[in-house]
Amino acid sequence: MNSLHSKAVDEDHSYLSSGKKRCYQTSKKRNCPAKIRVKRILKFPEYKIIGQPTARKKRQVSQQLKAEFSIQTRREPVTYVHIDSVDDHQYHLTGELAGFTQPIDKRVICQIKQLALEGHRNVSSVRILLKELAKELAPEAPENNRRFFPTNDDIRTHIYQTIVGSNLRSAQEDQANVRKLLETPGKFAEELKYLSDQQMGLLLPERHFYIISTTNGIETQYKTLKHFYLKEFGIGKSLANVLEVLLDKFFPDSQLSYRRENIKSFEESRNYSPEVPAFLRNRPRKFMRHCLDRLPPNVNEIKKEDIQHCGDS
Repeated sequence: MNSLHSKAVDEDHSYLSSGKKRCYQTSKKRNCPAKIRVKRILKFPEYKIIGQPTARKKRQVSQQLKAEFSIQTRREPVTYVHIDSVDDHQYHLTGELAGFTQPIDKRVICQIKQLALEGHRNVSSVRILLKELAKELAPEAPENNRRFFPTNDDIRTHIYQTIVGSNLRSAQEDQANVRKLLETPGKFAEELKYLSDQQMGLLLPERHFYIISTTNGIETQYKTLKHFYLKEFGIGKSLANVLEVLLDKFFPDSQLSYRRENIKSFEESRNYSPEVPAFLRNRPRKFMRHCLDRLPPNVNEIKKEDIQHCGDS
């Protein structure tokens, strides 16, 4: 009876995910024709051609150099670099929009790991220190450039990886550690229990909830404001202080996150998988996944003969 019931449920909800993670935007490579050309040559000043460099003179100097060449021969290494202009770039985002999808600079990642090892585990404090580094590396870079201004999630991820090591623990190990922490009375016992009940994967106090999973998102935004922004930036409990946090931190960060998630869905940002139809490309990721889970072959196709006309009204 249970197997029949499960089969009926599967047929009624055949659009549900099978558990496999699918990659819809497969690559950032857009076949851009722009290139960086590098040539490295050796110059021999003592064998410089005087006058017009004819073929005969070149041949004579070359033969002389080969005959007299030794370890004492003076040489000067020279590197020539040719970088195509911005106008030569095609098929991908450029300018300010490209900054949203830039990979994080390796020097910034090393700085995050170094700060984490020194005991800096607070995302906001690390972010402030990284701004000073960004001024040295790229003084003119805007704050929406992810290469020098990583997001809070980026900073949190690298701090977490530094703490637990390069190999992240498995889900079973995380659950075991959570149970151990819950059994030990401590400062964060209630917070850890809440995170465990909500099945949150990353157990850090600075966790904030940008992904909207409730009906209208109000509850989620409230948790973000209360548990992250007011906790990190709130000085007092006055209404003025709450408004300052909203206007100076919460609203700008939310708008930046909204733009970033939309720009990441652009076809110019990453190539789409062939399974994604044209009318679903350049759409918000959650909307695209919602539609794909309800399209064949994930669900049975509704045939024309299965539709009955019941009247004009």
